[in-house]
Amino acid sequence: MGNKSRMCFSPSDTRMELLPDYGLQLFMVKPSDNGLYRMVVWYIWDEMTRSVLQLQVYEPVKNVSILVSQAADSRACILHCQVSHGNGLHFMWQAAGCELTSDKLHNITNKGSSLTVSTAAMYSMIYSLYRCTVSNPVSKQSMEVNLKRDCSTGFDVKSLPIWAFILIGIFGFILTFLLFFFVFLFWCRDMRWFLRSRLAWFGPPVSQYPVFSSVVAVQNTQVTS
Repeated sequence: MGNKSRMCFSPSDTRMELLPDYGLQLFMVKPSDNGLYRMVVWYIWDEMTRSVLQLQVYEPVKNVSILVSQAADSRACILHCQVSHGNGLHFMWQAAGCELTSDKLHNITNKGSSLTVSTAAMYSMIYSLYRCTVSNPVSKQSMEVNLKRDCSTGFDVKSLPIWAFILIGIFGFILTFLLFFFVFLFWCRDMRWFLRSRLAWFGPPVSQYPVFSSVVAVQNTQVTS
């Protein structure tokens, strides 16, 4: 069995407690507690057992934000994903519901925290909403931005749902139909005026010609006696 009296730890540290089963319990764990913890057990027959444990303390991820800037050649937008708190971070970029990797449209650098978006991707109808997810073994947070072609963020027509495009198409068709209808009406009115003016050149109006009519006079004769 182990000899508890020979275990070495700091009695002044109230965050530590040696358990009856010779386990070491830590309270109010903080990042400075990271590191190797060695356990040495001596038995009554002078046999010794050693064990080493690596303790990794993680802080929860907080306040994820995305900083957008334009590349020097104005041919790409650069998205920087950052956090105010957290360690042991893993970054993941998503767009159009899929996880992004480095390809001809996107390039991921700085251990995953930076994403470069090419001009071709910005002009595509597929990519507009970009999401950065930051995680570690104890927490996870996400942030997303709507990326415009000028590397600004906000509302973009590319992010509209399909039903919005259908309504816009129907509204545009109705406006086009009404426009052609009124143009046709004005064209018909002008065409009638044009034809009338051309007919007047070839002959005078019908009212200028003499009109022959027969008048029958009836004479009433009175016979007086």
